[in-house]
Amino acid sequence: MPAQLAAAFGPAAPERAPFSLAACFARAPERVTVKTMKYTDLLKLDFYHAVGRSPAPCIVALHGGAWYLGDRKESRAIQQSNRWLAQHGYAVASIDYRLVPQAIWPAQRDD
Repeated sequence: MPAQLAAAFGPAAPERAPFSLAACFARAPERVTVKTMKYTDLLKLDFYHAVGRSPAPCIVALHGGAWYLGDRKESRAIQQSNRWLAQHGYAVASIDYRLVPQAIWPAQRDD
């Protein structure tokens, strides 16, 4: 199968070693740049830049709250998770969305 994939898509050399749980804790965390942006007149997102990788895959992080409470900065644990992902090569867009009852479905999906 690797030969068939290489024939179809070209050779693929990994940019880094595969995931290792030990490697997650082996080095000091690198500084993550976070930029707050408006993506509509009322809604913002916090963009966590991937460390050491550009371009990088991007994860869109939705806060919990069942569509009716919370925001992108709702908990310190979520912010720490976003930073951890960024430190490991993933960009993260942590977004706000409109809440009910002021905005009815499908407003949240559209955001």
